Amino acid sequence: MRPARNRARILSFALVLLLLVPFAAGCARTPERRSVTYFDLFDTQTEFTAYGLDREAFDKAARELHAELFRWHTLADPYHAYEGLVNLYAINERGEKTEFELEPELFSLFELGRTFYDESGGKLNVAMGSVLSLWHDCFKSGDRIPETEALEQAGGHIGFSSVSLDAQKRTIRIGDSGVRFDLGALTKGAAADAAGKLLSGLGVKDYALNLGGNVLVSGKKPGGNWAIGVQNPKGGILTRLSLCDISAVTSGDYQRCMTVDGRTYHHIIDPDTYAPASLYRSVTVLCASSALADALSTSLFCMEKTQGRTLAEKYGAEVLWVYADGHTERTEGFAAYEA
Repeated sequence: MRPARNRARILSFALVLLLLVPFAAGCARTPERRSVTYFDLFDTQTEFTAYGLDREAFDKAARELHAELFRWHTLADPYHAYEGLVNLYAINERGEKTEFELEPELFSLFELGRTFYDESGGKLNVAMGSVLSLWHDCFKSGDRIPETEALEQAGGHIGFSSVSLDAQKRTIRIGDSGVRFDLGALTKGAAADAAGKLLSGLGVKDYALNLGGNVLVSGKKPGGNWAIGVQNPKGGILTRLSLCDISAVTSGDYQRCMTVDGRTYHHIIDPDTYAPASLYRSVTVLCASSALADALSTSLFCMEKTQGRTLAEKYGAEVLWVYADGHTERTEGFAAYEA
């Protein structure tokens, strides 16, 4: 009999935007802050905050931003079909079809997935959707974990070597009929980078974009850099970051988890064990590219620190590791961002 106290839960964002605006002395006018929240993107809450825009300019930016992010959302949506669009759902529910021509954005996600599959030693694997879907179903019910036999059977179909990408034709060919994909470790970061280019083209300079904890900041807010709080896995704020023109992404075992028979399980699954990774409580990555920060945070969460540090250095990223016992380690440059 399952105990009544078994439960699934989604906790607060791992990165929190701290909008503390100092008092403006004298007659100096503080630029007006404008903000909008979207609830229909990437199954999370997305917040866009900007300074120095009048109402018309902000509304235009907000509309175009939403359209851009929604396009990424539909392309990487594993649960819904969209008329006339070859998206992730269509690929996963492909039937006998083995080859697809992809939109540029979706193809770029698969290319990034292939790169990090190789560079992380398989610790980031976008082809393990069959395993992740079993865990996803359990998180929805909140009262069970996948059966070992089902995980092992699904684990026989997570080989990225069965996937061929043709950059010239922008096609994907799948050699294993059992392979399913999940792009959740990459999509928000890549979408944030695309959003940043859009906003720059619209002349928006001072803004923060928070896609469910994937944060991209540009320029400054009144009084200085953007203040970002990194959540302590045990509750509260672990450290505060002072950021400008950079992305911050955290992967943590407390962001989406469930308790079954007295044991807690989280959503970041190690491709080698088909079970939640257990090396760290959280990994926070700072990087100029949000797509790279997103990919790195998931990869490093499943990697030993020495190998993870080497991978982070390759991309010029700074990292904060939080271990199960609460102690932390960071790259030399990470501390420079701590306020």
